[in-house]
Amino acid sequence: QPQAELDRLRRPVWPATSLRAAIGGDELFDVAAVRRELALAFAEELQRFFAGGFATFIAPINELEVFLGAHVRFRASEEEEFEGTFEGVDEEGLIMIRRL
Repeated sequence: QPQAELDRLRRPVWPATSLRAAIGGDELFDVAAVRRELALAFAEELQRFFAGGFATFIAPINELEVFLGAHVRFRASEEEEFEGTFEGVDEEGLIMIRRL
């Protein structure tokens, strides 16, 4: 899809895109090769997870987190909602929010 069409998609955080739109032009991609590369990368990360647990992913996850330091509203259940500053994830993968 052309980027203009993708820009019309409403996305709350990340804009929609495609490899073709990001690189430009009409280059075709070997989808099977891209899938193989993704599967290999996933297998490597899975081995890292098995060796070191979730703790090995905390820093990379928090570095990529777009809401880090942002004011957020969190709904714990239908009845419970609170606001605070998003501080990332902890060693167990639980989100950390500093309440206001």
